[in-house]
Amino acid sequence: MEFGIILVAVIVVASAAALVMKKKPAVKPADLSIMEDYRAIKKALGEFHKDNINRPESITQLSKYIEAEQKIDWSRYELGPDLRYLIIKDIGKINCQPYIDAVGSASRIEGDNLYLSFFKFKASEVEPKAQITMFPPHNITTTTAIEWSSKDSVTDGSEIKEEEWEEKKNNYPEPGKYTVRLRVMDRNGNWSEWVEANFEVTEITGISSIKAGLDYLLIVHNNGKVQGYGGNKFGQLGNATQSPLDEKTYIGAYSSIEMLACGETHVLSMDFQGKVSATGSNDYGQLGTGNRLNLRSPQKIWGLEKVKQLAAGKDYSGAVLITGAVLMWGLNDSGQLGADRPAYQELPARIKNLSNVRQLSLGYNHTLAVQYDGSVISWGDNKYGQLGTGYKGKSTELNVVNVKGVRQVVAGKDFSVALLENGKVVTWGNNLYGQCGHENMTEVLFPKEIEKLKNIVKLDARSTFVVAITGIGEVYTWGSYDTEGQSYNSPVVIAGLKYVKDVAVSYTDAYVLTEKDEILTWGEHFDIRLPLGEKFEPLVEANF
Repeated sequence: MEFGIILVAVIVVASAAALVMKKKPAVKPADLSIMEDYRAIKKALGEFHKDNINRPESITQLSKYIEAEQKIDWSRYELGPDLRYLIIKDIGKINCQPYIDAVGSASRIEGDNLYLSFFKFKASEVEPKAQITMFPPHNITTTTAIEWSSKDSVTDGSEIKEEEWEEKKNNYPEPGKYTVRLRVMDRNGNWSEWVEANFEVTEITGISSIKAGLDYLLIVHNNGKVQGYGGNKFGQLGNATQSPLDEKTYIGAYSSIEMLACGETHVLSMDFQGKVSATGSNDYGQLGTGNRLNLRSPQKIWGLEKVKQLAAGKDYSGAVLITGAVLMWGLNDSGQLGADRPAYQELPARIKNLSNVRQLSLGYNHTLAVQYDGSVISWGDNKYGQLGTGYKGKSTELNVVNVKGVRQVVAGKDFSVALLENGKVVTWGNNLYGQCGHENMTEVLFPKEIEKLKNIVKLDARSTFVVAITGIGEVYTWGSYDTEGQSYNSPVVIAGLKYVKDVAVSYTDAYVLTEKDEILTWGEHFDIRLPLGEKFEPLVEANF
């Protein structure tokens, strides 16, 4: 009898143990595909909504949005009535907790079905969805400044707590295909899925402008790159050396340059993101870096923002802001920085009582500014009447020049040139070498029009000569390229030279850029002397 009781007890215990083992949850290997299917179906549902207003009638309608290599047993799944859940049917004895933990606590088990939420949050009413907005949306080049935003993303309460970007830049200086990714976190701490913006960056070819200083030339390309040539004693070329360049060479420090301004031996630059930098000589603080140390490569000028135009004189510098205000710095021995300034200024400082400025030009030691109404303001040295006030003598005060309708001004060495909106040119100041374009006058104290010169669209001047371009690309010049040689007291046309789109002058040489992006030059430095008579000898292409 005792044996029978013991035997029954053993059987009961064994049966209970077997029952416990039988009820223990277990994840079958085949069920490990549920998370992969969930992610694929969730993505497919998002793609479906891009093409359709209505909800899918059946989950199998999503199959066309599933990648070919993804094999899904559609009989296992269905969509919840409000499309908030993926329902895994007849889960049986699968341990579902890992799936619930992975997707979020909004997921749950109801009866024999597992509800996996398409929303990865607890207390949010909407699922966070990232949206990339880029401007401009098309035609991106290596010089395009791109603005990125996540403002169109969908989050609970329209509040974005945090955003994470990958490969986002304001400018892409190299051509190619790029992908920017974004995800956002809502106020409940829930992240959205990653979204992508795919775009292609192209490169614009050709030369946009040329600029010259004492004995050097800088060539700005449409793609923002810059080539340098010539003297580099003070590091003005920005190539981290002080060695001259005997042939045009790309400067590695410049990759997305929008504009340049060349002083005698210093250079200002601004890239397409608005960052202003300076390099070269800095004896008087003309680099605006807060000290007087020379630089051999461009260094940012801190605090100088929203710049419309840069200008560089002999040993001083200036900038016009988009607001029309003017900031200046550098040497101030003749009042060229305006009133109440020290002998030199190491940081940019605003010119008081000057506004609505459209364009600025800096000479040796006098300054000219064009306002939006076409009037001209002058200040600084006035030894030869270059301020256009009718008298001589330095003036740190702002003077209104008696000339109207001005498009561009150029401050040369002790003389001034103004291009009018009607294409005519007026000059004033020192005319010892004919640089004002008037015969039988050594000084011109008031603005005086150069007769017979018309249809001018651009000009440049530096020391004692001027070069001007007409609307059809012809080139005129006057003054002297060699103060000990021939002077032209009135404009002469350069024979055979046409289709010129830009001009730059150094202290002894002239450079022009043609529509074919050829750079031609003449002057003292290249030993191509100006011949006697009213026309020049045919030019040769610049030898660099």
